[in-house]
Amino acid sequence: MNSVSDIGLEATDRAVSRAVAASAAFRKSLADDPPGAVGSLAGHRPVSGQQALTALRERGGVSQDAEWRDALCRWIAVLAVRRVSEQAEIDLAQVEAERTARVHLEVDRMVAFREAWRELVTTASPRDAAAWLTAAADRGQVVASARQEVRARRHEALVRLGYASWAQLTGESDAVASSAADFLRATDDLAAEVRREATRAERPAAGTFVGAVLEAIARDAPDGFSARLTLHTIMDMFGGSEGSRGLRLDVPLPRVLGAASFARALVSFGAAFRRAGAASGKTPFALASDATFVDAHRFGFVFGALVTDPVFHRKGLGVVARVADKQARIVAKTALLHARTLALQALMSREDTRPDRALFEELTHRVYGHALPATLLGAFPRARFEDEAARAEALFSSLAMLRDLRERFDEDWFKNPRAWRSLRARASGPARIPAEPLDAASLARAFEESLG
Repeated sequence: MNSVSDIGLEATDRAVSRAVAASAAFRKSLADDPPGAVGSLAGHRPVSGQQALTALRERGGVSQDAEWRDALCRWIAVLAVRRVSEQAEIDLAQVEAERTARVHLEVDRMVAFREAWRELVTTASPRDAAAWLTAAADRGQVVASARQEVRARRHEALVRLGYASWAQLTGESDAVASSAADFLRATDDLAAEVRREATRAERPAAGTFVGAVLEAIARDAPDGFSARLTLHTIMDMFGGSEGSRGLRLDVPLPRVLGAASFARALVSFGAAFRRAGAASGKTPFALASDATFVDAHRFGFVFGALVTDPVFHRKGLGVVARVADKQARIVAKTALLHARTLALQALMSREDTRPDRALFEELTHRVYGHALPATLLGAFPRARFEDEAARAEALFSSLAMLRDLRERFDEDWFKNPRAWRSLRARASGPARIPAEPLDAASLARAFEESLG
């Protein structure tokens, strides 16, 4: 490909789109097959380097193209950071996949860090879950060191490109950290009461991290949910596939463990719906999609929140009112833990600071009832290094979108064709919509109403 200074914005946009697709495939390979992962962006250097960024910044053009050029500059900078850190990401994935931790079960065996976290979530045995947590903690420092190398590579690339931080590049809201702290403070008492409720009910390992994880699976809310989780299963909850007709949805679906699995699936569906809508419209790629794509995460939280709503249990799953109320409350406890975990991650993920042990111990104690092992400092599971603030921003601004859907299309908006048309219209627009206000206080009150 020629330099971006020699081709038009449309050709540059297409080249950026191809590079982003290659980067996404690389990240999937890191998850599926770490030993076989190969860097993806070396062949896309014309749109993933400082030279391309400088050329595009200096390029003139009509004023109405300024927003497009700015979006392309952001993407080229993001791709440059990703390219520089790809080998470090491969090294990290391989460290996480090395079977060098010993798990003490009936028969001891060697396991990988990522396997330990996966089994911790999937097991129904408190004893086994504790063993998996110990195995993960034993590899925590090695994983944290590999993650720190990724962060160092990214920070070095950011500085060379002229950015002080990832937040400056992506334009993340400055209010995210304060909103995360406010949300934790506003829900501390509610979370403590949820833990006391688990203790009174003699839940396994109540008051511990393991106990919180076991209860968060929501295995005791099975009514109305299918034994299999597919895209067809999800669309059946909404009364058919009309709402997503014509969209190419790529929805990662979790293994079915409990009602929380369906909540996770709906979050994935919502985000995929927003991304697919953007890809189906006429908006240029760089404007239609975004590296952190806050609005896609916002769609995800709006759909994920359905499982905490008794109306959805009645009209989407077909259960009676008494069961609907009970199950919605069970999943609301899961949602509260997840929301508080996102707040924790947002506070711990600042690119320009090293992990703080005291803060980690304080936050994990507040969120889970007791502090996690210090060896997990810097190794706590996370979806993507650059994603936490965007997810938290989406979470704290999702309630307004959900309330708007209910007010305009009624409480069962998820079955209303007009609601789906409205969602399709929004999904086909630019990724960067006018900023939604962050409202941690209203979200905290919504949880109090659900769990009161």
